[in-house]
Amino acid sequence: MWNQIVADAGTDTFYCAGVTFDLTSSVSGGNVNGNYSYQWTTPDNQNLTDANPEISNATSLDSGVYSLVVSDIDGCSSLPSEVSVSINRAISVSAGNDTSYCYGSTIHLSSSISGGTAPYNYIWINPNTDTVALGVIHNSTLDDNGDYTLSVTDAVGCSASDVSNITVLNPISIVTSPDTNYCYGDEIDFRSDASGGSNGVYSYSW
Repeated sequence: MWNQIVADAGTDTFYCAGVTFDLTSSVSGGNVNGNYSYQWTTPDNQNLTDANPEISNATSLDSGVYSLVVSDIDGCSSLPSEVSVSINRAISVSAGNDTSYCYGSTIHLSSSISGGTAPYNYIWINPNTDTVALGVIHNSTLDDNGDYTLSVTDAVGCSASDVSNITVLNPISIVTSPDTNYCYGDEIDFRSDASGGSNGVYSYSW
């Protein structure tokens, strides 16, 4: 006479969305001279037969109660053992569109965050891996060109990130006609040559 089979599905657990995790089992009793068979029932009533099945790319749909029943080679079975798994909602992060700015302008990096568990902690990292305080760049220069990474961590420690590219345009350079003396009644032709900026069509105001 063998002892009653006792299955243990582990302790209740929390995971961030997108991770891969294993359900863990332990068993005692029953006919120890052969292998056990395992039957996990998932929250959506799927059956898994590995002792420690892997759940990949977890979503909130994987949250719920997992039930484990273990049988020995004699066909004797344990009572169900249950474990509760909670999956945090996925964090959605947007660092905004790729954008061009005029040389010397103030750049306000924009963000949009949803999902996960509020409140959020976020930091902006510039192309030189330095933190951008409050997501604001004053007196922008060509050194500010590049990818800016927004990294977000929610209240339970789950994280996500997104990248936005910033282009600071070359400063506009203007060359005008040299100082010139004209006779009274002469036609005066003002000339200028502009470069830099977006190198497109310039508009002029004298």
